[in-house]
Amino acid sequence: MLEELIMGAPWRDWRSPTVFGLALSCTLSLSGCGGKPPQAQTSMGVPVKLETLTADQLTTTTEYVGVLEADNLVTLKPEVDGIVRNIQIQEGDTVTAGTPILTLRAERSQASVQQAIAGVEAARAAQTNAEAQLSAVDAEKLEAQADLKLREQDSQRIKALVDTGALPQRDLDQSRRDVEVAKARLNTINQRIKAAQASVNQAKANLRQSTNTVAIANEDLRETHITAPVTGTIGDLAVQEGDYLEQGQTIATIAQNTRLSLNFFVPIEQASNLRLSLPVELIDYRTLETVGRGQVSFISPEVDFTSQTILAKASFENPDKRLFTGQLVKAKLILSQKTGVSVPVTAVSRIGAETFVFVAAPNPEAQGETAPPFIAIQKPVTLGAIEGDRYQVLEGLSTGEQVITTGILNLTDGIPVFPQAEEVFQ
Repeated sequence: MLEELIMGAPWRDWRSPTVFGLALSCTLSLSGCGGKPPQAQTSMGVPVKLETLTADQLTTTTEYVGVLEADNLVTLKPEVDGIVRNIQIQEGDTVTAGTPILTLRAERSQASVQQAIAGVEAARAAQTNAEAQLSAVDAEKLEAQADLKLREQDSQRIKALVDTGALPQRDLDQSRRDVEVAKARLNTINQRIKAAQASVNQAKANLRQSTNTVAIANEDLRETHITAPVTGTIGDLAVQEGDYLEQGQTIATIAQNTRLSLNFFVPIEQASNLRLSLPVELIDYRTLETVGRGQVSFISPEVDFTSQTILAKASFENPDKRLFTGQLVKAKLILSQKTGVSVPVTAVSRIGAETFVFVAAPNPEAQGETAPPFIAIQKPVTLGAIEGDRYQVLEGLSTGEQVITTGILNLTDGIPVFPQAEEVFQ
C-alpha cells in the first residue's frame, strides 16, 4: 500500500510534507501493530488455576420427599365424659409416664361408686339370706330323713306282728301310709333345697356383678384423673378448663422425638436397588443442609396398585432435637459408595454430546525460567452425578493429575499455560 501510494504519486508530490507524513505514519503503525502480537501473547502462556486430584468418596444417590413421624406418638383421649376441672401441664412441656395431665369433675363418678357399693351390700345381704334359707331347709331334710327311717322300721315290725296274727291288717296298712307320707315330705324338702340352692347361686352372681360394677365405677373415677401414658413432649392442647369433654375426644398429643421415621415411596423400577440398612441423609428444604442420618428400616412386601410404588421407611436418631414430627424433608438415599475423583463444574467443557477437561502436563519445549512450565491437554471424560459444585468422574482421570479449573474458554489442546498463583488449588 505504501509503495502504491508513493509510486502512484507524481514525482513532484511524494516529497511533499503531506505525502511524507502519511508514509511515515503508516510505517510506524505497521511496525507497532503488525501481525506478530498474538504469537507474542501465546508464547507467554495463558494464566490458569490448577487443582491436584485426590481420592474422593463418590456416591450414587436418589432423592425422595417425605414427612417425619415420631415412632411413639400418643393421642390423649378421655375414657369418660366430664367437665375439665383443672389442667396441670402446658404445651411444650416434657413429661414422664404417669405425669398428671388434667382432672375432670368427679361428682357423677363418685355417685356411681357409692351406688355400686350400695348394690354390693344389698347383693351380699341377699346372698346371706339365701344361704340361711338353704341351711334351714337342709336341717328339715335331716329331720325328714330320720322320720322316714323310723317309720320304715316301724312298718317292718308291724308287718312281722301282722304275719303272726298279733296285730290286725289295718295296723300294717296305716304304717305303710305313714311311710309314704314321710317320703313325700322328704321329696318336697329336696325340691325346696334345689330352689334354695338356686337362690344362693343367683345371690352369688348378683354379688359378683355388683362387685364388678364397683370396680368399673372406681375405674371411671380414676379415669377422671388423666395422666401421661408415655414419656415425651406435649403438643397442642385442644381443651381449656371448663370445657365439656366427651369420651374419645382429643385432648393433646405426646410425641417422643428421640427417634423418628420417614415414609417414602419408591417407583417399582427402582425397587431392585432397595436394601435394608441403606444409608439415608435428610436435607432441610430451607437451608439445604444435612440435618440427620439414618438407614432404611422397612421395605413393604406389597406394591401400591394405583401408584405402582413401594413403601419404605427410614429411621433416624434425634439426640439433639433438630428434627420434628411433621417436618417436611428431602431424603437422599445412598445406593452405593466408592472411591474415585471429582472435578469442579468450572473445569468441564462440552463439545456436542462429549465432555472434556483440560489437565496441565509438563511443557516439553520449556526453556529457561520465563518459558511456560505446562501445556493444556484436553481429555475426554465420563461424568457421573453432580454433588454440590462438583462432578463425579467415572472415567478419564485419576488421582495426582492437575486439572485446569479456570479460563478453559481461552484454551486449546497443547497451548502453554502457567499457574496463576504459586499455590496449587485443591
